[in-house]
Amino acid sequence: MRKGITWFLLIALILSPLTLQTYAQAQSYFVTVDGEPLVLSDGGVIEEKGSSLFVPLEDLTNQINAHIERKENGTVIVSKDGFNVTLTPLKDSMLMNGEDVALPYGPYWKEEKLMVPLRSIVEGIGASVYWQQEMNTASIFTEPTVGDAVLTQVGSYEQLKLLAEQYQNNMKNNIVVMFNDTLTLQSEEPFTVKDEASITSNDTAAEESVSETNVQVQGVDEADVIKTDGQYMYQISENKLLISDVMPAEKMKVVNEVTFEHTFTPTELYVDDRYLVVIGNSWEERYDMDGIHKDSTPDESVEEDLEVQSLILPEEPYFPRNEYVAAYVYDLQDRTNLQLIRSLKMEGYYMTSRKIDDTLYFVSNYYQDVYDILNTKDTIPSPVYQDSNIHQQLTEIGYDRMYYFPQFDRWDYTLIGSVNLAMPEVKMDVNAYVGGAETVYASKDHLYLAVPAREGVEVQPLQADNVDKNSDDESTGPDEIDISMETETDVTVQIQKIDFAPAAVDTITKIYKFSLGENKVKFKAEGQVPGHVLNQFSMDEYEGDFRIATTSGQHFGWGEEQKNNVYVLDEQLNQLGKIEDIAPGEKIYSVRFMGDRGYMVTFKTVDPLFVIDFSESDNPNILGQLKIPGYSDYLHPYDENHLIGFGKDTVEVDVKDRNGNTVGTTAYYQGMKMALFDVSDVSNPIEKHKVMIGDRGTHSELLHNHKALTFHRDMNLLAFPVTVMEVNEADKNNVTAYGSFAFQGAHIYHISAEDGFQLRGEITHLTEDDIQKSGHYWSDREKTVQRIMYIGDTLYTISPSKIEAHDFTTLETIQELQLKK
Repeated sequence: MRKGITWFLLIALILSPLTLQTYAQAQSYFVTVDGEPLVLSDGGVIEEKGSSLFVPLEDLTNQINAHIERKENGTVIVSKDGFNVTLTPLKDSMLMNGEDVALPYGPYWKEEKLMVPLRSIVEGIGASVYWQQEMNTASIFTEPTVGDAVLTQVGSYEQLKLLAEQYQNNMKNNIVVMFNDTLTLQSEEPFTVKDEASITSNDTAAEESVSETNVQVQGVDEADVIKTDGQYMYQISENKLLISDVMPAEKMKVVNEVTFEHTFTPTELYVDDRYLVVIGNSWEERYDMDGIHKDSTPDESVEEDLEVQSLILPEEPYFPRNEYVAAYVYDLQDRTNLQLIRSLKMEGYYMTSRKIDDTLYFVSNYYQDVYDILNTKDTIPSPVYQDSNIHQQLTEIGYDRMYYFPQFDRWDYTLIGSVNLAMPEVKMDVNAYVGGAETVYASKDHLYLAVPAREGVEVQPLQADNVDKNSDDESTGPDEIDISMETETDVTVQIQKIDFAPAAVDTITKIYKFSLGENKVKFKAEGQVPGHVLNQFSMDEYEGDFRIATTSGQHFGWGEEQKNNVYVLDEQLNQLGKIEDIAPGEKIYSVRFMGDRGYMVTFKTVDPLFVIDFSESDNPNILGQLKIPGYSDYLHPYDENHLIGFGKDTVEVDVKDRNGNTVGTTAYYQGMKMALFDVSDVSNPIEKHKVMIGDRGTHSELLHNHKALTFHRDMNLLAFPVTVMEVNEADKNNVTAYGSFAFQGAHIYHISAEDGFQLRGEITHLTEDDIQKSGHYWSDREKTVQRIMYIGDTLYTISPSKIEAHDFTTLETIQELQLKK
């Protein structure tokens, strides 16, 4: 505890000159009421008297919906919901609900407006006010919710510049970028949370025999490049949307083809029984020849730069672009004649999205250069958005509606948009936050942002253990050492020996929790854990708890050794339990939470599969582990006692120095590996079945995108696209040899807990001629099978060039539908 206080004081001392300077420079104050700026009438001001903020009485009461009663003697009574405050001009006390309370400075008249102490009035009527000195901001909450947290508003462009200046100075000094803690509204009453059963997959015992996208949480849909509704296939192909009628399979046909303009690149889509939503990235020019920004005053220096550029480059000069996430909503009443009923835009690059019932949530990252903020003469507009049902023009979010995360590593804006597709009259809700999110997890009730941040670590000397003590070769002298590191490319590297390693930093993950519902995303809580997350499967919500797995430490020879951890946090993201220092020297390759258990794969030279018990939130513990060659990139539940792992096989070999002395081991990945783990005996998990596919270089999209998997346990179906590489006979014993191209298409398996995996067949869209011409590699995306889907007793394989329908039992081709003219 004392060490923590010391660090806090150190950071405070370092930051204090900047904070004081910032405070002195800022001549204005900012007040918000439930997230909206306090609107001042003509002549209204906010000013400080006697260490308190004073505001015009009527402006304040209008926005907090309080009633004013004026007496003949000048006394004013402010009341709301049974609370009342009585004030008299120039009197340094007031009556708060009948009790006399001293005031630091009495109410006074200014420009015919009665100025009153903000905090005294707000707290007197039962509301709350929070002061953030760094931003000169007072945040009023008229109806605080127990347990809710409060993020600080940016407030204005001037405040943003001060924030950017502080960020830049902190980064220069390698100081943690921590501006202000979030505030939590407390209550003596216990905070209750509705229990939610964490359902880990949508692939269990579905009665309908129609493919659905493989998602992390049942009921939380995820966008994909191809979807079906049981009659039609919807497909993103380059800059087009294709809709094909695929039932009956013998009469497949394309019924609609939508070509998007060149400024929009479709990425993914959603489909339900009423709407089709296409999401992607769009752009437009940010600058023009008349100035720095289409919405700002020209900057002479920019014009001069453009003139110089035109002299150097006779062609049309390059202009940076505004990037947007765009979502186009179509009515599905007539699929042959789609009607665009709504278009949505939000500035930034598309990060991810979710759809829960009729509500679409999507997240973007928007990069704004700190240098531009600090050096551009004109005001840089805040991020913009558009909802065509409300306004046709792009609209600024406004800095008064932007917030900032207390701690972050990247100066990006994270934007979250939410819109109810079934309520066209309700506008899209957009929230913007300073601080770049990296990973998103969503349950049915909450959305979590994982934001990377850093904690500084003192410079440490290189450890003597890194030096090869066994070598007698004087040529490897004090200026060089050999350090072996396992990497995806399996290389042993040589680095220069230095007296001190570069300044190491401990990565932490800040977690921001938002509630979902009523067409809004509302900030709820903030927490943090050491380390960084791998992907969305590193996070999970179960019965009110939030579980998260991280890897901390440094991968290279300086700083703390890599290790892995799991943490359990409560609904307010306070830590309940933890397990740290799991598999030192390794890193997480995959995680899956299933009810009150969790499964984690780490890897360095072998693959430990850890079984973790979360039945006691404050005391998680490792039940058992299995060490086998290879690793799993993705874990998928089969049932409560079995787990499927998809990854790579590996071969462990000795690492020797230049004198032939063994100094360690490394591992070379080989072909793709699929394993069925039996975890019914949690203390002794076993690899019950396994299958190897191809040789070194074999790859499947499934290893980095779970949506490429097709699985139905009751149908004994498992399928995924794969590119198979095979080595020739002469290289069979060479673990470093890469294979040559042999196959691209779908692998179809019969799967059961008893018999494991039986390959039923391979389906490719390539001709023999394509394979003969392929050479060592395959790069023709047009014929690359992307997804395998089923409708009833028909199995479909889909590539950008065609759809093939196959009999589910025999896999014989029923029909082909060419998609390219």
